[in-house]
Amino acid sequence: MTALMRYGRRVSSPLFQLVVQSTPLPQPRFVFVVGRAVDKRAVIRNRLRRRVAEYIRIHLGDMPSHRDIAVIIKKEAVGARRDDFYATLKQILARVR
Repeated sequence: MTALMRYGRRVSSPLFQLVVQSTPLPQPRFVFVVGRAVDKRAVIRNRLRRRVAEYIRIHLGDMPSHRDIAVIIKKEAVGARRDDFYATLKQILARVR
């Protein structure tokens, strides 16, 4: 993960930041980062993490292969409506391809 964060290409949106790097593995690998600065409560951070993970699980077939992707969730995602949350996530993941 250190190499991904250091050398990966960054893509930003109002709610998320993605760090993407090519890998020889056939399936994409994901890591979800929600810092304490987003919200002090672990319940909220875990909820955001679960939302992103569930979206990825459902749409895994649409994800680009041969990629390591770090999804960094920003503070603005806490107050976002569910529809806006998923729409923004879909848009930023489409920019990775």
